[in-house]
Amino acid sequence: MRAITSDTTSITPASLRSGADRYANLSQALGPMQFSDREMAIDVESFRRSLDSAAYLCNLLADDLSNQELAQAGLHKRDLEALKGPMKSQAYRMNTWCREH
Repeated sequence: MRAITSDTTSITPASLRSGADRYANLSQALGPMQFSDREMAIDVESFRRSLDSAAYLCNLLADDLSNQELAQAGLHKRDLEALKGPMKSQAYRMNTWCREH
């Protein structure tokens, strides 16, 4: 996640596409994981879906910026920003579970 954050410090179509690729790759890596703990399984799946959404929104925002569609870019950027809180919360819960088990 830190690599994605550093890649997207400057918001350009290229940095957004790079971030989208990293989000998608992380989501794919989490996909086959299975957990006997139901709560952890739900948290991981929820995080994976958030990663998929972030990848999708990064690509949309990159397209918006490439096409100079600034109003649409503002909407997609807002949606992307809205994912930060839930993703941090999901990551925190997963990290806590990992430390406890």
